[in-house]
Amino acid sequence: MEHRALVVALARQPIFDRCCDVYGYEILYRTAEGAAAAVGGEPGADAIANALVTVGLDTLVGERRAFVNLATEQIVGDIIPALPPERVVLEVLETVQPTGSVLTALEDAVAAGYDLALDDFTYDDRFKPLLELARYVKVDVLGKNPRALLKEIKALRPFGVELVAEKVESRAVFI
Repeated sequence: MEHRALVVALARQPIFDRCCDVYGYEILYRTAEGAAAAVGGEPGADAIANALVTVGLDTLVGERRAFVNLATEQIVGDIIPALPPERVVLEVLETVQPTGSVLTALEDAVAAGYDLALDDFTYDDRFKPLLELARYVKVDVLGKNPRALLKEIKALRPFGVELVAEKVESRAVFI
């Protein structure tokens, strides 16, 4: 039987607050086979957890929090208990559907002390169960019509979530 090691490359992308101070880091991971694009469900939960443990959260994010992307397979799998809830925000990818098993796993995670972030979120009523569990909602602002963005923000207000603007890649977009 041939054993192949899965090579996982980790990177971090800063998340800034409105004063331009680093609030946390989104942890991005790629496999050697798919290094050109970030992956959601490709690496196994063990590979991601091992990479985070091997490198160490202190090395990756210092005292800040790590936002770790999770696809459906990872949410319903066994990666969540391997991550420290006080250091990690579970970032639910936009491809995740609010099925019974996903909601149960996320409810358990929130009960265990994890914060949830919804990634690349666009409001839709079917995602209300996820919004009720989330602390953060990451909204892509690049190229969005200001009126459409305002409408989306108004729809999210009743859920009491903290909004995180994504794709703010220049000073002009920031302002």
